[in-house]
Amino acid sequence: YEGHLVEKYDFFDVDYSEEFDNFLYKDVGYVALNNITDHLFASAYGATSLREYFANGFEHFYLYNTKNISQTSPVLFNKIQLLHSLEEN
Repeated sequence: YEGHLVEKYDFFDVDYSEEFDNFLYKDVGYVALNNITDHLFASAYGATSLREYFANGFEHFYLYNTKNISQTSPVLFNKIQLLHSLEEN
């Protein structure tokens, strides 16, 4: 919808793809990603790569509203919460 030609399978491939991540970051960009990913990720940065997904979720868990992360990314929220509980022990 944003004028970028992508194959549907690119979005269903669960394996890491540096090429696809670079496409999202460099070609699509954060402005368009914010529009596309609203309520799917904590922010558009999380859609650009697996590393950014974790880092962005981690940042939002500790610095912002954890409810947002628990709703948009419940598996990530649970993983970070587990890491947090291990730190306390």
